[in-house]
Amino acid sequence: MITLIGPGGSGKTRLAVEAATTAARDLRANRFPGILAFVPLADQTDPARLPDALRAAVAMAASPSGSVPSRSAAAAGADPIEEVAARLNDAPALLVLDNFEQLVPGAGVTFLRTLLSERCPNLTCLVTSRRALGIPGEREIPVPPLPTPPVPGPPARLMEFASVQLFVDRAQAVRPDFQVTERNAAAVLQICQRLEGIPLALELAAARARALAPAQILAQLDARLDGRFALLESRDPNAPDRHRSLYAAIDGSVRVLPPDLRRFFFALATFRGGWTLEAAGAVAGEGIEGDDALDALERLTRAALIVAEDAGDVVRFRMLETLREYALAESDPAERAEAARRHADCFVAFAEARAREMAGPGQADALRALDAERENLRAALAWTAAEGDAPGRLRLTAALAPYWAVRGDLRTARPILAETFDATGDVTEEAAAGAPRLRTRIADALASVCAQTGDFETARAWAERSLALSRALPDDFGIARSLNNLGSMAVDQKRWTEAEAYLTEGLAVAERVEHRPMLAAIRNNLALTLMETGRLPVAADLFRENLTLRRDLGDARGVALTLLNLADVHIREQDGVEACRLYRQSLTHLRELGDLPNTTIALEGLAQALLLSGRPADARRAAALLGAADALRERTGAIRRPEFAAAYPHLEAALRAALGDDGFMRRFAEGGEAPLERVLERETASEAAAAATAAAAVSPITVTASPP
Repeated sequence: MITLIGPGGSGKTRLAVEAATTAARDLRANRFPGILAFVPLADQTDPARLPDALRAAVAMAASPSGSVPSRSAAAAGADPIEEVAARLNDAPALLVLDNFEQLVPGAGVTFLRTLLSERCPNLTCLVTSRRALGIPGEREIPVPPLPTPPVPGPPARLMEFASVQLFVDRAQAVRPDFQVTERNAAAVLQICQRLEGIPLALELAAARARALAPAQILAQLDARLDGRFALLESRDPNAPDRHRSLYAAIDGSVRVLPPDLRRFFFALATFRGGWTLEAAGAVAGEGIEGDDALDALERLTRAALIVAEDAGDVVRFRMLETLREYALAESDPAERAEAARRHADCFVAFAEARAREMAGPGQADALRALDAERENLRAALAWTAAEGDAPGRLRLTAALAPYWAVRGDLRTARPILAETFDATGDVTEEAAAGAPRLRTRIADALASVCAQTGDFETARAWAERSLALSRALPDDFGIARSLNNLGSMAVDQKRWTEAEAYLTEGLAVAERVEHRPMLAAIRNNLALTLMETGRLPVAADLFRENLTLRRDLGDARGVALTLLNLADVHIREQDGVEACRLYRQSLTHLRELGDLPNTTIALEGLAQALLLSGRPADARRAAALLGAADALRERTGAIRRPEFAAAYPHLEAALRAALGDDGFMRRFAEGGEAPLERVLERETASEAAAAATAAAAVSPITVTASPP
């Protein structure tokens, strides 16, 4: 027995009929006698009537070869179970049982189990249902939505996707001249994407092509206050009730769920962009029997109301936006509000846990976990602001600040940090543990963001404000962090005496509290000061000491930054070979972490190092790297480092001289258009190859004879 499972309108019946038709063709080709019967059950609500429905279907069924099987053991007026069993035992049989869901559970399932396991060894059942039947040996096949084009393309390319094909086919049913053209291709693509490839939704939307162009259909989907459901209703009086509207189709799928599972499903609509088992338990598990979120997720997955996807070490679940819109509309307002509160609490705690991991060896895993929950975190942040949950807003913003710094979300981060700082001045220690310290973290994070975008005056004001708050507490760690921030900004602005004063004081505070990560950060900036003031050997030694410390701490990002700065020393010493090696080592770490702002810096530094070689091939590569860095800088909103900004005109002039103006612009454009991952893969592969060559040179392989 094979069960095609999916919500109403997902195309289960059409798929089952097509599969049965294919089987019939195969049977005819082999002149193989058998029974093929279609059993419509959409109107059957009494499981006890299933035998009568089967008897009626098989009584009329001819074999695919055209013959009518005999009624062997079945006599007129016999028990329907006996008659059906006798008829199905005459020859191999395929029954298509359509819309079985309202007969689950009950006598109908018991009867079918008896036929399959005891009475009819030659029977195959193809079932369509909104939930699994639970019969031993049942093969459950979820019916997914039709594939949609991921990106715009010409009409011929769009027509390769089944969702577009279905939309066009149904549109031509009401308007025979309808075609996908260059003018309407974008609108057709967006309709298919908005409707998520759901067959019934596409059919109902295409029916509107009688009076509306695709752009107008799309505008109607966007404009209606009650969402897509008001537009997607059939005017065909012959359409079955369950397919008269998209809403009715989905409603029928959800209403068959038991009440506790239905509430669980409604609560899951709070998530954005998917969720994990643990998050489902925290947000939606209340009220589920035994608090068994795993069982509830499995049941909803089997009903094809949610989708389970392998995400590496964990399985993530998601819900189609159409189903989510329905769930939000149908859920109880009080229960919906409570689920939103639990969702925010869940992701505040999640972000804080990941922020702690980012301070140690688990940086890369923590960043990937935050990436996966980006939409949930954004939703939680919006909820804390809208509901006036100042403690939650403070905790969440402070926890996300380091994540935004690594990912280069500078345009996103700046207004959120500033608004949160202003809105949380009254949060007490009792409401949020460490509230004053959290506010100093936000002020320092805002200072860093402003500095990266070139607004040094505002950056300095925020860092000084944070320093004053930390001194008033007093909070030695906060004091050291703010002094480091002020020192870093002074370095960027070439205020060397001021930078050294801030960093020296900060170093003393960090040593006093024995905070090794902060000690490493301050020493890094102090070494930068030494480098920028020409004390290269001393700076290089300090960078190397810091590299050892950061490796001991398991601080991958700190290692990457120190390698970057050590490479800068070699640039100033005109040692392009060693600088290239160090920049590429840094890029290996930055690529793993996804640190976009510092990846930009490393790409620009590597371009400088390549130019030192004097080889034409390296000049072409350097121009492409500058193009890639420029595109990435546009993406993050960060400015060029002041020292690189000063060197850039000379670098560009040298590359134009080496490649010619056209050659430089062509390579620069190619680098900007190339996917970042491809650029990084090439450069880190070069470093890996060089490292392997060096290892082979110092560690020759010794070949020994294998024992017999």
